[in-house]
Amino acid sequence: MDNSIYSIDSWTPNTFYFKNKVLTNGNLFYYVTQNYTSDVSSIINDINNGSLSGYIWYNGQNKPYFVWKHAYKANNKNTPRIKTISFGDGYTQRIPDGINTLLLNFSLTFESRDLHEITAILHFLTIRNASESFVWLPPAPRGQLTTVVCPEWSDVQEFYNTYTIQGTFIQTPV
Repeated sequence: MDNSIYSIDSWTPNTFYFKNKVLTNGNLFYYVTQNYTSDVSSIINDINNGSLSGYIWYNGQNKPYFVWKHAYKANNKNTPRIKTISFGDGYTQRIPDGINTLLLNFSLTFESRDLHEITAILHFLTIRNASESFVWLPPAPRGQLTTVVCPEWSDVQEFYNTYTIQGTFIQTPV
């Protein structure tokens, strides 16, 4: 089994795939969520039965969907965007700067992942290249689907077949 973010197999009916294998069908990429043999009729059946993931219908669009679960230490940095006006008598007035002034800004870690899973995650982030937003489910209490970008990430090989990714997910205004 090839483990490169650049070498992607095409989905083929009646083929066995290992979990976290990256597949393509046309110009769309899919990620295998469990070991399975593909459906003989169509890729849509594999998506509908949960064997493949990669896209979700969100706000009237088919959007890329990040399905991997992060480690428990998920740090959200709150930095409301405001305008401040200072007056000569020492009085200061603060007002929100536009709409969507408090966006999620999560620092996430994906620890102790094997080569197959790290390859799938890196492929997902690499093809988005910090410019294409995707759908992600933040942890509670903010646990509703939201659109984010990942402007930076790093990966480390900890041991043989044990990898860690750290990245930042920033909410995009809808």
